Amino acid sequence: MTFLILNSGNKTDKEVFVRKYIFGEKIDKIAEELGLSRGAVYNRLWRTKNSIIKNFNNTANLEVLK
Repeated sequence: MTFLILNSGNKTDKEVFVRKYIFGEKIDKIAEELGLSRGAVYNRLWRTKNSIIKNFNNTANLEVLK
């Protein structure tokens, strides 16, 4: 389900998330290679994590209501 959520989002946000949490790359490396500031990388990670949590909670709530 997480990959479905990531596929519906911004391409750069997805790339940042995958590089950090799947491949374990350092923030500095991601920022440099994508031409972003460290703060922008952290913001994109925060936004993507919150989106995943929100979508997961919405899906879980729908399952409980069924």
